[in-house]
Amino acid sequence: MRNLNMNSRILDMFYNYPELQYEDYILRRPGKSDINAICSICSDEFIGEITRIPTIGNRKEAKNLIDNFYAKYVIKQRVDFVIYSRTMKETVGLFSIHNISFVDDRCEIGFILDKKYRGIGIMQKVISGVKKSMFNEYGFHKIIITVSESNYACINMCSKIKFDEKIKMKDHFFNRISKNYEDTIVMSMINN
Repeated sequence: MRNLNMNSRILDMFYNYPELQYEDYILRRPGKSDINAICSICSDEFIGEITRIPTIGNRKEAKNLIDNFYAKYVIKQRVDFVIYSRTMKETVGLFSIHNISFVDDRCEIGFILDKKYRGIGIMQKVISGVKKSMFNEYGFHKIIITVSESNYACINMCSKIKFDEKIKMKDHFFNRISKNYEDTIVMSMINN
């Protein structure tokens, strides 16, 4: 039987803001230097179709989003990162670890790239690195991704990196563009 004490390795994420470094990308705490990139990433209306991140219209809203990210980190609710490309030398996206369960060592991840960087394999590389860190360094047992059923590119990418489709949830996600509820696919990976 499994010990129900909280996983201290997961809690370690909340003692010092983690920085995850990989060959091509660094996931780090968002800061003031990322405001313009966040404005660009979150100004695309497409994010209203696929994420819960608000559409950002100006620098003040981007700073408020960064402040919100940190406030949620302080209360151990989530960890949000910017995705920094070593080769492009700029922030190309956002990544989150959220819905963290300290009891059964699982979490959800979410991500969005600036529209000019979508479809070139960045997220496949980032998630491949992150899953190793989450399983090996922080001791997570399960990683979950909830994807809009209409986001075929994301579903295919997740399948390629060995996330299994688990369930379909009817009317689970509100699409802020179409103003309709959409079905989502819940995909997961277990650390065996």
